[in-house]
Amino acid sequence: MTHHLTDLEAADFDGSRAHVLCTRGRLDFTFDGRPFALQAGETMIIVVRNLLEDLRPSADFAGMCVYVKPDFGALHRAATTAYAARWRSTPAL
Repeated sequence: MTHHLTDLEAADFDGSRAHVLCTRGRLDFTFDGRPFALQAGETMIIVVRNLLEDLRPSADFAGMCVYVKPDFGALHRAATTAYAARWRSTPAL
């Protein structure tokens, strides 16, 4: 997780998806040449970093970004399934 726009502007997410939450203010930007604005309480997911350009935060902008690998869901489901199987096989006391 990060609180810095410089990380979002990095050239490569290393295969991750950026999940961005605007908590205050506004973030204007262009995506694939089209203008957009992210406002407080809104989120966006960035899959293709090189289409995101011209980030212009308002003076009061605040937000956070979580980078998630594409295989996170599969890894999480496998871990949850393994835990549930162990839990069910535990003898009752």
